[in-house]
Parts: sequence; C-alpha cells; structure tokens
Amino acid sequence: MKRALSILMVVTLMAASLTGLAMAADNEAAPYYLSVTGAVLAVEESEFGFSVEIALPDTDREARAFLNITDRTVFPFEEEINVGDTVTAFYIANAPMIMIYPPQYTVAVLVNGAPASDTVTVDRFNPMEGEVRRYLSQAGDLIVNIGPDTEIVLADGQEFADGNIDGRRLVVIYSISTRSLPPMTTPSKIIVLFEDAVTGPLPLSPEDLPEMPVTTLPAPAPVTPWTPLPAPAPVTPWTTLPAPAPDSINASGWPIQVNGNPITAPAAFQTGYTVMVPLRAIAEALGYEVEWDAATRSIRLGVAINTWIGSTEVHIGRMAPQTISIAPGLVDGSTFVPLEFFRVIGINNAYAFEGQIVIDNINEPME
Repeated sequence: MKRALSILMVVTLMAASLTGLAMAADNEAAPYYLSVTGAVLAVEESEFGFSVEIALPDTDREARAFLNITDRTVFPFEEEINVGDTVTAFYIANAPMIMIYPPQYTVAVLVNGAPASDTVTVDRFNPMEGEVRRYLSQAGDLIVNIGPDTEIVLADGQEFADGNIDGRRLVVIYSISTRSLPPMTTPSKIIVLFEDAVTGPLPLSPEDLPEMPVTTLPAPAPVTPWTPLPAPAPVTPWTTLPAPAPDSINASGWPIQVNGNPITAPAAFQTGYTVMVPLRAIAEALGYEVEWDAATRSIRLGVAINTWIGSTEVHIGRMAPQTISIAPGLVDGSTFVPLEFFRVIGINNAYAFEGQIVIDNINEPME
C-alpha cells in the first residue's frame, strides 16, 4: 500500500511540474510562482543552508516534501522554523525539478507565522493600462491597488526608494479583497524581491566602474599568436606568467565543447601556460544559473559557488576556500577564468588537447 502511494505521489508531482512548465509557456495566464503548504516534520542543515521536511495536508506520513532554504529565501513574517509549524513555500513555477520522491523545492519565499487575518500572494505584477497605481498579477488572479498607507520595502527590509514596481516580483500581504473577478485589494505591505541578473553577456564593462578601475585586456583574434601581456599594476587581477616554451601548445582560439557539444562563446586565449576561458557560456552549458553582483563584482554559480573579479579564491558552499592560479578578470565585458576553475568546482574534465577545449561532467575523470 505504501509503495503504491509513493508511486502515485511521484506521478502526481511529475504531472504538476509539467503543468507548471506548460503554464509558463502561456505567459498570459501563468503564475511566476507556485506554492506548497505543509506541517514541518524536521529541520536540518544542508549544503544549501537548511532543509525543511514537511507533511502535505490531508495525507498520511508518506506524503511529504523537502524545502531547500537558502540565504536568498525571503521570510515575510517569522524566520525561526520549528517542528509543528505550518508553512507555505513559494517557488519559481518553471524552475527545473528532479523527478524524485519526495520532491525538493528551492524556496524563494517562506511564509511562517502569518497572522490569521493576512493573506499572502507572490507573483510578478504588471501595471494595468489606463489605471493609476493598480497592478495585475501575472496569473491574472489578483489586482493590487497601491494605497497611501501601503508599506513598500525591499527583501532586506530597507525602504524601496525606486518607487517603480512595474513588472517586479512582489510579496503582497493583505487582509481584505473585493468579490470581483479578479478580486482587488489594497495591501498593507508589499515586499519587492531582488531581481536575478539577466542572462547573456555580463551587463558591466570597465568604463561603467569609475570607482573600481580594472585593466581590460584586448580580446585576441582567434588565430593570433600568443603575445605576452604587460606586467600588471599592483591592483590588476591578472598575473603574467612566463611565456610557454616553443614546443608547448597555445590554445588561443580553440573551439570549446561542453558535455560533448560545441558552444558559441567568446574566444579562449592563453596567458603563459594558463588557458583562459569565458565563464558564463561554459557554466550555463553545464546547467548552472549565473548571477552577477555589480556592487561586490562577484559571480555566483547556482546557490553555492562564488568567485570574485580580482580574487583567486573560490568558495564552494561551506568548504574551505579553494585557490586558482589566476583571478577572474573582464575582457570586453565578459568574465574569463582559468580552465582549472571548472576542475576546482568539481567538474570531471577540463582540458585543452587535440585542438579543442573540452569541459565535461558526463565522462570519467581523465588521468
């Protein structure tokens, strides 16, 4: 009986995930976030931060899920989670999910300890044409009217100074709504979620950083012979290594393959004996979400891997920092890292040989 129930839950969760992806394809009626509610069974530390096991309502102990709580999870009310609490977790509707049982959700917003009179909705909200300070959720199921007493803050609790919430992802807290279709409410509080960095080329170039000067290296032509770089200034992130011996390879301009597939990316180049490759294109081909923080000039891969322009340290979860030979640097607005970076973060193979650069995590590590 328990085995049958587990199989049924897997099928149901797969169907729900596929439904969420289908809804995302129809962006006029697809919510940006979905939610799951349950009673807390256990709270444990994990590589992401915390893992919260919940029992789904109206089911026996076999129906449960795991919530991955990270340092990016927003708590509109209470942050402390105890066994027995009833929580609601909001997660991105079209985020990839591993089809396993029990399911695991990476939580963007966790509602815990909300007053009984409050309702919480999380979605992307767009301005209504011809209306002033009225916004419609992406799912089309709630109209928000911004009132004079509506408190608007950022996810870290700071005042939202921008004032423009057009198209932003919001946590909307309200107690009363109309019976219209869709219902309309004047919320008591709105939390504006931080937006992830957009995909594509890094949005900043060195000239956009007047207070943080950086030396931009010229992008080499795909077949141009290697030329030694000038000695760096004390604050430059690059270290010029000795020129390779005449009989050594020069991988500048070599094509890049990730998991057996060629990718389109800025050309690799070589400094000394070190091959420098474009970080974003390779990381995204490996399945990582790449985020850029302009304030700290940091790059995050997934939820646990962090590196910085000008620093040779690589932080992976709670492990001790790892060190790479050359710090990441900007070339024409793109971040380049030494090829060894990908072996440091746990990718099986990252080598330049036989006229190509190969990064893969599908084959056994090469000797």
